Amino acid sequence: MGREEDYAEIARRQCERTAMIYYAFRKRGGTANDLVEMPAMKKLIGDVKGKRLLDAGCGFGSYSIYCAQQGATVTAVDISPTMIELAHKEATEAGVDIDFRIGDATNLKDIPRDTFEMAISSIVACFNMPLFFKEIGRVLKAAGSFCFSDVHPILGSGQKAGSKKDPARLVGRYFQRGLRTSANVFGKIDPSDEDYHWQWEQYTLGDYCTALRQAGFLIEALWEPEPDPATRHLNPELYERARRYPFFVLIRAIKMKA
Repeated sequence: MGREEDYAEIARRQCERTAMIYYAFRKRGGTANDLVEMPAMKKLIGDVKGKRLLDAGCGFGSYSIYCAQQGATVTAVDISPTMIELAHKEATEAGVDIDFRIGDATNLKDIPRDTFEMAISSIVACFNMPLFFKEIGRVLKAAGSFCFSDVHPILGSGQKAGSKKDPARLVGRYFQRGLRTSANVFGKIDPSDEDYHWQWEQYTLGDYCTALRQAGFLIEALWEPEPDPATRHLNPELYERARRYPFFVLIRAIKMKA
């Protein structure tokens, strides 16, 4: 197997393994996604009314549902069958019609070239990022926009330091690219459940910019968002940490004409 096949299999295996764990984690609320990523991502996405939109790596459908409610025609893809099942349930409860598909966001073989006016993605560009960006560029129309978020590489290259009153992060190994592994990143549904490991590929911010350029994109905006003050009550301790160093990077890029 080549690198692409290896990484696709890692992503498929671990996303399916942790689907219900991640769903429970997000449904509990008060996560960094709630405090930082989602408010910023919705601002970055902007007006989607009337657009044909792809949600690449849709998870259980949060952004797919949001964009459908805002008037977009949404196709949503995820590598985990369980996630797609959960997304169908969430969309039905929200009363929106979305074309959900099981698939690999780095190989959208069933989607023709130049299909969408917009693509979005939340915390997906962690395996074979250059191939992922090229595939998004293939299915986007010229001048189409690509809005995505990812965990900030500072988080993948550091560890907590300081105290609760003075939160900080000690950064190291930033330039050591490659696979990283962390245990129980979304907690557990039951404390007695067996441990699990999550793997991702470490990149620098410069790597994102280079890969986007090579895939034919022009970066329009790059954000390292601070937490939304309106979300502080959800998790005051996490809010204070998020005010000290970036948890996420968000980018909006435009597909350049050939």
